[in-house]
Amino acid sequence: MAAGDTTPRAIVKAVKAAAGTLEPTHSIVADVSLGLELAAGQLPGSGLYAADLGRHRVALLENWDRLHQLRSAAPAGQPPTIGTLRLEIESAAFSALALALTDAGRAGPVPAAQRAAAGPAADGPSAAGGLAPVPLTRSQAPLLLGEFRRIAGALRGALVRSRPRRRRRT
Repeated sequence: MAAGDTTPRAIVKAVKAAAGTLEPTHSIVADVSLGLELAAGQLPGSGLYAADLGRHRVALLENWDRLHQLRSAAPAGQPPTIGTLRLEIESAAFSALALALTDAGRAGPVPAAQRAAAGPAADGPSAAGGLAPVPLTRSQAPLLLGEFRRIAGALRGALVRSRPRRRRRT
């Protein structure tokens, strides 16, 4: 945590940094869904960071191609439906973000006891050298994703509440 940063501010910075490392579609979806404002100013008036999550999703789909172009990435075909975005793409983006925010997403030395607890999947040649991450087991992944979703909801709420209200021009 940087000197002078509060814990919530440091968390927001970490989430923004991690979201910026994801592949373009996951990064875009995490940005808009969590209101991180990574693309703020690039599409003014688009509603990408509106207070309502439903409006976020609509704006995201309306600007799908443009958001990918701004990242110099080709969108994967037509924009998804709202249902596909909500049930599949957001879930994949949040899983990727959770992985980027945890030690499970980084290669590094893995203690022998932890490798043993991970089972045969971690016993390959790279695991023997202590460089492979311990894979998540099926029972760990839903817990991590559930916890991440809880934190993401709290973060989204904090970001929306902390934004200064913009006055409408008459």
